[in-house]
Amino acid sequence: MTDDEIISNPAYKFLQGSAAFDKTKTAHKNGKHLKKVVIAIQARSTSERLPRKVFELIDGKTMLEHVVDRCKEAQRYLNNHTHKTGVGVHVAIVCPYGDPIAREFTGLCPIIEGPEHDVLTRYHICAESMDADYIVRITSDCPLIPNFVISKMIKIATINEADYTSNVFPEVRTACDGVDCEVISRKAIDWSNATAKNQKDREHVTTIIRHSAPKEFKIHHIVGFFQLSHIKLSVDTQEDLERVRAEFSTVKKCAEVAERMHGKYSVHRF
Repeated sequence: MTDDEIISNPAYKFLQGSAAFDKTKTAHKNGKHLKKVVIAIQARSTSERLPRKVFELIDGKTMLEHVVDRCKEAQRYLNNHTHKTGVGVHVAIVCPYGDPIAREFTGLCPIIEGPEHDVLTRYHICAESMDADYIVRITSDCPLIPNFVISKMIKIATINEADYTSNVFPEVRTACDGVDCEVISRKAIDWSNATAKNQKDREHVTTIIRHSAPKEFKIHHIVGFFQLSHIKLSVDTQEDLERVRAEFSTVKKCAEVAERMHGKYSVHRF
């Protein structure tokens, strides 16, 4: 099925809660083109090891809502500094056709539906329908991802006009499992969609870039100051969920203590 056929399919829906679906390019007040960045959160409710995990609560809020919140915080920061960053940022969810996510999270942000196991097609539909210059791939099993990781990586990718900026390359990874972020140019998304043939590459979206990217692609790596890749903060199992709930609770208590010590505006998160 071509993307045009998918888009015309009745099952392909846009839940329009944002101006993100306006295909006209955003511009600076001085007329300069803003690069359009879409933070697209990959989500589904049919996970095999922990079904409906996106609906699980962490401190009274669903896991998916936590991820959306972190993405929107990055969005707000960058959109408040467009004169410096040159980007206009939007947030969307990409989920399978008919997934309850589209019904349960209506109004949270725009939701784009596509094939369940061909996730690359989902992202390509998102890029085309929202006329994105860059796609940021975030997964819904990372509820503790810091907003500054997302915003910083967007800035690095767009300033350097990179085709793929990532903190997940296995050979050089230092980031925790659960802080995964990938910024992909439109050129790289289009190339991946046209080139990827095997199911693994289509399901995992960016593996084809990591093992077969053309030499002309500009690849950038995010390498931290500490080796933290052994720490698991993503949620795949019930045990993972309980660990993340405990981490969230511990950090929340620390923030509350700091606030009591020196006031609300003394607490900064990074």
